[in-house]
Order: sequence, then structure tokens, then C-alpha cells
Amino acid sequence: NPANNLWQQSSSVTFGYIVTDTNAKNCTLYGNFNGTWLANVTNVSLASGAYVNNTVTMTNGNSSYLWNVLCYDYTGNSAFNSTNYTFYVDSKLPSVVLQSPQDGLNTTQTTINFSFIPTDDIDSGTVCNVTLDGQVNKSMLEVANNTYGNFSVSGLTEGVHTWNISCADNASNRNTSLTQSFRIDLTGPAISLDAPVN
Repeated sequence: NPANNLWQQSSSVTFGYIVTDTNAKNCTLYGNFNGTWLANVTNVSLASGAYVNNTVTMTNGNSSYLWNVLCYDYTGNSAFNSTNYTFYVDSKLPSVVLQSPQDGLNTTQTTINFSFIPTDDIDSGTVCNVTLDGQVNKSMLEVANNTYGNFSVSGLTEGVHTWNISCADNASNRNTSLTQSFRIDLTGPAISLDAPVN
């Protein structure tokens, strides 16, 4: 623990591992938790097969981190896990900026393209929902970080419509844009002449 490529919001991380050696002496948790790869916590008097955990607070903010464990036995043998594991701390909400349709748009078009830009501080992408008139119209729309997301809806009815976008990153941080509106007007004005009479 944490599993490889895990995303989480909290900067407090619990690391867990099992060492298998009947002659285990000590194990040291290594990581780049402050930006530099170094030993962080050493555990001694380990029983073979026992689960060991340590909780460490990441001091390098929202970022990706590496971790591994180095263990020694009493005869001087040592080993790291075969690979470093990566995890991500991301406590910041993604931002969502609506691009089109412009707020307050009046149009005769019944097909509307919704365009928006989600931005996250460390995640390479987000998963977004398009909400139209209070109902999710499209869900699980994957959009790369800081790029345009586009989704078209056809067959819209005449009248005022509201829309917004909500996006989540891999750490389950979710944010919703402002809600904007547009009007579809398919009916021309009706004119009634009054005076002078015909």
C-alpha cells in the first residue's frame, strides 16, 4: 500500500508492506516525499510475513511520488522491491471554463455544440458530464487536460435552456462550472395592424 499508480486527495499516506525472511533485521521506507529520494522510516525487529505500515505526510504538495522498501537480514543480505511504486497526491479541484454556446445566446438552431476546457494541476485528463436543463445529457466524457471538450445535442426544443459541465480527476476531485443559458427561438414575431384601419 499504496498500490502502484494510486491517486488520492490526502497528503497523509499510509505505506504497507510484507517482508518474507526468517532472519529479517530491518526495513526502511524510501521515497521522494519532500522532492528528494531518501530514507524516511526504518522498522526493526520484524517477523517474517508480518504486515508493516507507516504513515508519512507528503511535504512536496500535489505531485507524483515514488516509494520503495529496502530490507536487510542479519547475514547482510539486502533487497529493494523489484520496482518503485508511483502514487499521486491531488487535493485540488479541476477548473471548468465554458466556451460555447455563449451565455445568453439567442439562436434558431436546434443542434447546439457545447464546448468547454477542463484544467487540472497534475492530472493528464478529466472525466466530464454535460448537464442540460438540470439533467445529465452525456456522462463519462473523457477530455485531456487543458484542451477543448466538445459535445453536440440535436433536436432541442424552442425556449430557454440551461447547461453546465462537471469534471472529475483521478483523485475524485469534482468541480462544476457556472450554469449558463441560451434561447432557441423558432417563432417569428406576430404583427397586428391597428390604425389607421384598412
